[in-house]
Amino acid sequence: MGQCVSAAYGPDYEAAERAAKARAQGLTPMHAAAAAGDAQAVLRLGEEEEKLGWPGRSLKATNIHGSTPLHLAAFNGHVATARALIALGSSVAAVNKQGLTPLHLAAAQQHALMVHALLLAGAQHNVKDTQGWTPLHCSAAFGSTQCIDLLTEAGAAVDEPAFDGRTPLALAAMNGEEKAVRVLLALGASGATPDNEGATPLHLACKPWKGQEGCIAALLDAEGVELAATDRMGQVALHYAARFGNSPAIRALLGAGADATYIDLQGHTPLDVALEAGHQGAVEVLLPPEDKTPTPPHSSIGAGPRTPQASHAVTPSGISLDNLSTTPSAPPLLDLAGPSSSIMAGPSSSSLAGPSSSSMAGPSSSSMAGPSSSSMAGTSNGSGNSSSDLCVVCLDNPRQTVLVPCGHRALCTSCAYAQRSRHCPICRSNILSCVRVFDA
Repeated sequence: MGQCVSAAYGPDYEAAERAAKARAQGLTPMHAAAAAGDAQAVLRLGEEEEKLGWPGRSLKATNIHGSTPLHLAAFNGHVATARALIALGSSVAAVNKQGLTPLHLAAAQQHALMVHALLLAGAQHNVKDTQGWTPLHCSAAFGSTQCIDLLTEAGAAVDEPAFDGRTPLALAAMNGEEKAVRVLLALGASGATPDNEGATPLHLACKPWKGQEGCIAALLDAEGVELAATDRMGQVALHYAARFGNSPAIRALLGAGADATYIDLQGHTPLDVALEAGHQGAVEVLLPPEDKTPTPPHSSIGAGPRTPQASHAVTPSGISLDNLSTTPSAPPLLDLAGPSSSIMAGPSSSSLAGPSSSSMAGPSSSSMAGPSSSSMAGTSNGSGNSSSDLCVVCLDNPRQTVLVPCGHRALCTSCAYAQRSRHCPICRSNILSCVRVFDA
């Protein structure tokens, strides 16, 4: 229908349609110019507003994510455009609905020159977003060592915890960002600081992402890091590696002296955890050389090492080593940050004209498709979020995480952290991890 109308009315209709889409997303011409990196257009718009007696009006305008034009310029790394916006009076301290400042977005997108420009303009490095992340957390989570250096030189605290207790080092370790881990350790970050669940960076480094072996090696060399450190469930790092089926991490931990017979508060050894999760490769690594059949879980509750008992070919639940699936099932714990390439799209690039507007999608966003973050359907909950944008569990907070690998944007970060289901609440497919997304 739209094509027929467009053919009948020509480019005027197409321009009107683009304008309508931009209005639906809360985008002003200043937003479009900022996202496209057109510094001259920004200055012209500023001059026109001043002539009309509206100086700085569009600089404070926000889109559906609560982002100002400066947020979009920072997200896309347009330094000259950001300087033009700041010269016109744009605030470097503005926060969007996620509590993100332009500095947060520049750090998450690894735009070191933009981070430098914003710091020179007076941006605060210690501001926390709605999850307690500082710009340093964003840099560490996505492995930008240049941004880490700039922020720490400006005075950012390397061990500042987020609201879930995770430090920048914990996020870097969880995402397999070995260079960031080593830089933070060299800057004095503690490798033994636990999060609210008691997990240390070494626990979190046992996720099966690329680069985890290097992160584990760096942490094991750090002062104060203990292989026997336990979380609130009494589990050591080797339990985490077994749950994720991360055989290289298991080998690295065992090579460093980890105790494969350590029991958690539920009476489970790492081998028991690997058996329960169905990770055949992990089971084979954890089995002692003289015994290639799994041992059943023990009923005794406690914590600490135990002496291995007689082995059995079949567990109490009836699972034998020969029948274990070679396809690992999803781990029960979800994570709030993913690989460094998983920064999600902000405003639709089709609504932001200009040669650089396509960069709004962020790398790899096409592989994480889910419910549109800019959807205007549904009824409002009174806080500016429509019902289709709310977490499907609590129906209160906005959806800020994407489930991997199905790609559904379904949960808020609070529910993602507390969720113990192994299945997506929308499609019921297995969940491997949960990736936090940034909206600009």
